[in-house]
Amino acid sequence: MSFSIDCAYCPSPGNMLMSFAPGAGQDQATFDAAWKQAASDYTVECPGCGAQFGLENNPGGSVQRMNMSKPRIDSLTLGSGARTGGEALYIIGSALDVGALVVKFGGKPALEITNRTATQARVVTPVGQYTLNIASVTTPGFIVGEGVRGLSSGARASIASLSPFVVDFPLAAFTSGEEIQGDASGAKATLDAVPYSGAVDVTVENEHGQRVNGGAVVNGFTYL
Repeated sequence: MSFSIDCAYCPSPGNMLMSFAPGAGQDQATFDAAWKQAASDYTVECPGCGAQFGLENNPGGSVQRMNMSKPRIDSLTLGSGARTGGEALYIIGSALDVGALVVKFGGKPALEITNRTATQARVVTPVGQYTLNIASVTTPGFIVGEGVRGLSSGARASIASLSPFVVDFPLAAFTSGEEIQGDASGAKATLDAVPYSGAVDVTVENEHGQRVNGGAVVNGFTYL
């Protein structure tokens, strides 16, 4: 008895990736045993969509297809939302039903992932982050993890990184050209005329990893 590996996502016909059958003079038991032994070392990638499949033992035969696809993200049904998070939206892509799906906004995991199918999943955004646009530094020495505040707006956040200057949990919008100050360091800087960007990359992955191509939508969501 022969077996084949078809792509779970590309439409038929034309979705067959591999086909196997006993060789001339090879009996079925030998064929089955050989593939059961080789199953754990075998993977194949679909050239059409990038999905990946392996082999696992089939109690009723030799081996069967095992979906090992990394998820792909193509778009989001909502492109922006509140800095406080909590926005519900759908991500659109492929292989979103495989394994333990993880969706991140600017590196921060989504609060909730539900209603998963192969092509979409409902997610709830985490609390946001801003990338501050620094025009000039008056007093150097900002510290990652310290609080920072806008001296004109009163906006507050926590410094996540210095280059780029990313802040987490912004409580309000920073204003054009205002001065900011670190709570612990006392360091000061002046923001640009466009004081910040709330755009973040949205990524998807599972226990099989993240796709090099298709694993992210760059600047896919903007915190307002």
